[in-house]
Amino acid sequence: MTPTHPKLRDALLLDPTHRKRGLTPALFRDYETLLGQLFYVVNYPQDQEKAASRKGASPKNVADNSFKITHDVLRALNAAGVPYCVLKTLEDALLDDEIITLDKFEAYLREYLGNDYSCYHDLIVEEAIVPAVQPVPPQPSSGQLVEDIIEFRNQYMPNYQPIYDNWLKQQKIALQSDQLGLGGLLGQSLAIILLWLKNKPGKGLSNFLRTKG
Repeated sequence: MTPTHPKLRDALLLDPTHRKRGLTPALFRDYETLLGQLFYVVNYPQDQEKAASRKGASPKNVADNSFKITHDVLRALNAAGVPYCVLKTLEDALLDDEIITLDKFEAYLREYLGNDYSCYHDLIVEEAIVPAVQPVPPQPSSGQLVEDIIEFRNQYMPNYQPIYDNWLKQQKIALQSDQLGLGGLLGQSLAIILLWLKNKPGKGLSNFLRTKG
């Protein structure tokens, strides 16, 4: 599951003008990172405020920790390649419930994940550990992210809008036939944000989003 639909990504990467401008898969991943940050800043500002580093828990003290599935945890698991069906199960069953002790947390994972438990146990446990309170690094504002996205498009993807409009047309046709492949709620919400960027370009959108932050 990624922020950009595969067909849209391929069309943008294969456009001759974009290739001449230097657009590469690696650069496009940077663009998708900006999209993902904007999605979470706009939709889950409370998680941004509470976010803290989850790294550094040693195997010796894992069992003494508590565990919690949050939207920030789901985002990290998504980036690590955990399938959408597993993320959706965790969201529906455990979102924001703090579970004391590793044994109880693992018992819930076995119950809800079934055969997927053994595949993703280590990743989920590592990301779901509730760490000691640490200073929260500054998060980018929605307005700054929008400006960065627009700047990236202007530099590397000048043909973004016609390519996006054609992709959106095809998605509407697919939606009407109940074959939409946007990757669930995340994909649909990002499609809305993309429309937002289209309808409110430049400084106007940046100022609008700053009033939301």
